[in-house]
Amino acid sequence: DFHDDDFLKLLEYLKIAVHVEDNDYFLPSALSLQSPVDDSPFPMSCVPLVYSWDEQILPHGFFLTFVVEVFQKKCGKSFTFELRKDIAQCRDVIQVTVADSKIDIPGFMKLVDKKRWIEIC
Repeated sequence: DFHDDDFLKLLEYLKIAVHVEDNDYFLPSALSLQSPVDDSPFPMSCVPLVYSWDEQILPHGFFLTFVVEVFQKKCGKSFTFELRKDIAQCRDVIQVTVADSKIDIPGFMKLVDKKRWIEIC
């Protein structure tokens, strides 16, 4: 028998979904695309980290897999990543809160799929 839990575990294994809390899962591929009109640039105080390939186009699905990996990884025992709930999330622009238990002030991270590269700020 194949149950709901088995299906969710399969989605996690395939890097399509990530378990975020209790019975909640995050599926970035289910989000809508951000409107090009709403494409806000990074703040002037930020120089984004950019990942790109020689072929000048990202492998299909890489960005969504990268986002799932961010949530699954534990960067040391003190860091945690959570979706920002104060803004709408999009499939090509994901914004997260980065918390560190060693400091009281959380940071924010914006991941942007530019089709030819990934920007992280």
